[in-house]
Amino acid sequence: MTSGVQTPLEFTLEPVVASVACGTDLVQLGAYGQTAQLSGVALFATGDTVRDVPVTWSVPANSLAASLSESGQVTALADGDALATCAASGIAATRSIKVFAVVTTIQVSPPTATLVVGNSLGLTATLADARGNVITAARPLAWSSGTTTVATVNTTGVVTGVIAGNARVNATSGTIVGGSDVTVVFTSTVTTNAAVNVTGSGATLLGTVNPRGAATNGSFEFSTDSALSNSTATSPKALGSGTADVAVSENISGLTPNTKYFFRAVSTGVGGTARGAVLSFTTPRPPIVVTGDLDATVFQSYVVRGSVTPNGSAASAWFQYGTVATLATFLETAKQSVGNGLIAVPVSQPISGLLPLTTYYYRVAASNVAGTALGSILSFRTGGPPILVDNATSGSRQTCTGTRVLCVSMSSSASPNGALTEAWFEFSSDTSFKTSSATAHTRLGAGTTQVSFQGSATLGNGLFFRAVASNALGMVRGAIRSVFPAG
Repeated sequence: MTSGVQTPLEFTLEPVVASVACGTDLVQLGAYGQTAQLSGVALFATGDTVRDVPVTWSVPANSLAASLSESGQVTALADGDALATCAASGIAATRSIKVFAVVTTIQVSPPTATLVVGNSLGLTATLADARGNVITAARPLAWSSGTTTVATVNTTGVVTGVIAGNARVNATSGTIVGGSDVTVVFTSTVTTNAAVNVTGSGATLLGTVNPRGAATNGSFEFSTDSALSNSTATSPKALGSGTADVAVSENISGLTPNTKYFFRAVSTGVGGTARGAVLSFTTPRPPIVVTGDLDATVFQSYVVRGSVTPNGSAASAWFQYGTVATLATFLETAKQSVGNGLIAVPVSQPISGLLPLTTYYYRVAASNVAGTALGSILSFRTGGPPILVDNATSGSRQTCTGTRVLCVSMSSSASPNGALTEAWFEFSSDTSFKTSSATAHTRLGAGTTQVSFQGSATLGNGLFFRAVASNALGMVRGAIRSVFPAG
């Protein structure tokens, strides 16, 4: 370079960063997910800002409390501390970040609850921050009952019923409160009563339930097992929530005769399940029936017979009869009581209006509360009206035995025609028979051959007489004959 001569020079000025300003205040985030924008600048040694020099941000890779973008946006992740670093041109500074979610709401679950006196229930409290995030980190939490005479609560949120009533149980963290409305009830009381209307296939179960202030349903359990371990349950019936006894009843069916059943009343509802004492009943047995032979000793009637064992329940008996061998159609006699004993009771009934020379079928029937029993079917054949052999009728004079008085000795014959028949003579002093008398009746049996019969009467001034034969199918009279004294 020559003196006095000006020579132009070119050079570039590079800013020299002496420090970085990142801020000194603690960055506090009170909700998970909350963000904040951090800013920083590069400074000359003079403290002036170095323009156009970018500042970048970072946190350690293992930071759990917060994340930080290079542009300085910090996001809260979890309770804890993080140290943010801002750097420019190799010069760095730090700034502290603290994340601590602030409780803004408390939700107690369940929000409403029903407890039986003496029982306990655990409540849970869910704490959340302003953004609705659940706070799982430890926070101070206190439990309290608004009415300790009704329900108490321990430090872990377990509520215990003391007496029937309502209580508000609260969970408190700082100034934030959440709660649950707890209703304490008594367990319903249940009484099982004796069954009624017991038949061979059904019964009416009875009981009472006192809801004791809690909504309650009533039902029954029954089984042939005394422990009711494999029982049938009836459909529950709503009984309300009063404090007085409520009658409960249920008609059950499909039971087996001569079987012992066990049962009890049951209540269910918000007050829990309660069961009454186990009672029992035995379904009765139907009667035992035996159809007997026809009574062949009764004159002018067909009497059917049988026997009935009531089997311990009041029973009635009757007979069915008709001309159809299966008794698919039949007539019935009047019913008669046979008591409620355990031994066979003989029964019989006359039947009339039968057709002659016809086969009839019959059986004994009986019923009690357990059902109806039918005996075996037997049969008999009716005979016809007697056949009087009137031309065999005669009368003759003779001295009455042991006296000198004249008598008339009368004789005739008749066929019973298959039905129990009796025969006799009617006699009178005039042919009109307005006043008449009769000899003793003679039983001719129930055969089909002719049987003779006799009778006698005082002759007097003359005697008119006729033979008579009768059975269940009819009566026949012979022609009037007469005998007079000699001369």
